[in-house]
Amino acid sequence: MLSFLVFVLIFDLVTKYVIESKMKLGEEASFLPGFMNFVIVHNDGAAWNLFSGFQVLLIIVTIIFLIVYSWFFFSKKSKSPLLGIASGLLLGGCLGNLYDRIFLGYVRDFLHFQFINFPVFNIADTSLCIGVFLLAVYFIFIYPKELKKEKQELEKQGVKVDGSGEVYTDDLDKIGGKKKELKDFLNIKKLVSRRSNKKNSINKQGLDVEAAKDIDKKDKKPEEERDER
Repeated sequence: MLSFLVFVLIFDLVTKYVIESKMKLGEEASFLPGFMNFVIVHNDGAAWNLFSGFQVLLIIVTIIFLIVYSWFFFSKKSKSPLLGIASGLLLGGCLGNLYDRIFLGYVRDFLHFQFINFPVFNIADTSLCIGVFLLAVYFIFIYPKELKKEKQELEKQGVKVDGSGEVYTDDLDKIGGKKKELKDFLNIKKLVSRRSNKKNSINKQGLDVEAAKDIDKKDKKPEEERDER
């Protein structure tokens, strides 16, 4: 992921610098006749010049996206190269345009399709589009397989996941350290211990496996005191 991020960021900034150093604002230069040419445009908005003049808002939104997506990427244990490539392209593209907005107050665009009516764009924009496409491919075709495989691995360790989003186990010790993995399943809301002959609903955000053990002990303690009497 990091290598793609760095490559996109450097390539984007270098191409912007080279084109702008050799051309004036609004000037056009032929690149691929009939297909694409170069034209320098300063965009103070987003795509199609949306939110023009709202640079501060666009900067804040971009920074929030970078933080949230970085957390999402590093919190996952996916080994899919496609996710890494898509993430590198997305983050690199965001950083390329974010640099322009922070230090210049606008985004430097220079690529223009001649055969269709399409906004002038840059390398960062291209990287973002490709990254979004690859991310969609990952979530549609690869992510479901990863969930299925992870479910099978947990079930081999004695953890049973049913269709209602509940996890059953004969011994809570078997899922020690598996709290994070369980979060990856869709709508898993409860851990249920079969040892206590009743279901104990556990809020996964507030209680961990150790808390579940404490609840189990408290349930058994009154029974032990009655036996002693």
